[in-house]
Amino acid sequence: MIVANLQALLQATRQFAEAADVSGAAKEKLAAVCESLEPFRAMDVSAFAELLRQADEYRTTGVLPILSKPVKVSSKTAKATPEDSARKVEQLAKQLNDLSAVVHQESVGFGAIDEICAVIGKLTAPEVKQIAEQFGIKLSSKTTKPKALEEIKRKLTEQKGSAQRIQPIQNS
Repeated sequence: MIVANLQALLQATRQFAEAADVSGAAKEKLAAVCESLEPFRAMDVSAFAELLRQADEYRTTGVLPILSKPVKVSSKTAKATPEDSARKVEQLAKQLNDLSAVVHQESVGFGAIDEICAVIGKLTAPEVKQIAEQFGIKLSSKTTKPKALEEIKRKLTEQKGSAQRIQPIQNS
């Protein structure tokens, strides 16, 4: 099933609503939904549902979701340049700081912490250390990649945990 089928179903519902003399606001809302689906007409409904899930995650966490399916890379692809590496580090450090800013919210779960740490864990040791330092973690020259990653996760988890412990006091 594609989004165009869903769109057609909603348009039929809209026509039914008009025939049933439903409120003008409801008719306008149905029309707006039908119109907003237009750019996605050819998309498979399950892919569209995944897009909506990712949009909701971004809306609630402020962090761009990571692709669940790895992108296939040709074996003939050149190695990443230092500029590519720096851009990747900068982007992930920003995502980490963005997550840190909202991690205390109830809508942000521990899964978001695990997810970003899994992505960071796929980087090289120097990249992980750079991200940790940009996240405000002091590292020694002997700090290993797993230890740096552990510190990143610990900092986020503590922020999340302390926010959950403080919340009942604020509600009193």
